[in-house]
Amino acid sequence: SIAGDLAGVAEFSYPEEGQQYDVLLILRGCTGCPYLYEDISAAHRIVCASQAEADGAAARIAALA
Repeated sequence: SIAGDLAGVAEFSYPEEGQQYDVLLILRGCTGCPYLYEDISAAHRIVCASQAEADGAAARIAALA
């Protein structure tokens, strides 16, 4: 899992309105959905719409740490 791969490197939580995040990881099941949670403030956004994209998400997050 992404969270397991980043244990000790990153902390995961559900986004809360009014909070600032270093990275917002968006996991979604289709490429046709345009919503990218623009109302959540984050320095970086990583969007995964497929398993292939999710497989590289941990490395992308670790590179930002």
